[in-house]
Amino acid sequence: MIKPIYKVLLKKQIIDFDQLVLSTTEALDLSSLEAMALMKLHQLLTKKVSLIKPKLFATMMNITQKEAETLLNTLIEKGFLGFELAENEGKSKEAFHLNDFVELAMGHLEKEAKALTQSNQHALITFVEDTFQRPMVTAELEILGSLLQAGHPQSAIERAILEVSKYPAPHIKFLDRHLHNDAPKPTQKPNPDVLKEFKKLWEK
Repeated sequence: MIKPIYKVLLKKQIIDFDQLVLSTTEALDLSSLEAMALMKLHQLLTKKVSLIKPKLFATMMNITQKEAETLLNTLIEKGFLGFELAENEGKSKEAFHLNDFVELAMGHLEKEAKALTQSNQHALITFVEDTFQRPMVTAELEILGSLLQAGHPQSAIERAILEVSKYPAPHIKFLDRHLHNDAPKPTQKPNPDVLKEFKKLWEK
């Protein structure tokens, strides 16, 4: 089952579905056609279309109906496309959803973010201990982790650490004084070349 927070992020467009597909294409082993299919299917969902008609989907993808059916089956087999019973005007009807794909994609990004944070945190711990010439305490480790999770660049934190090291009693809690001018990194956009490839498919 998809986490409620993922639904909210997508519904409020805090996370763009197409960007989610593009950013996880390689990690989830999606072909360009499969990725485009997911984006087209999401378009249908935003238009409240819950039933996939292979003939219509084939037209949307500019492929034959047989190819469309094969493509949909592949998405099902990979666990990206699912179906459930939904109530519609008092009747139960089968409706498709992309919840499983969203769960897998977001799960991958969370692991990626966690691994990056842990790597950066380990490097910063070494930097702090070398600079302050003492081991860090638990409270300092928590503050350092929160700064990374907030999106502050590692280079900015290192500069702040050097400034704080000049204090008579240096402590991580003073880093905020030197980070107010260093805004968190903006979200990176997909590679333009990748977007260009998808645009060609989209405009077919």
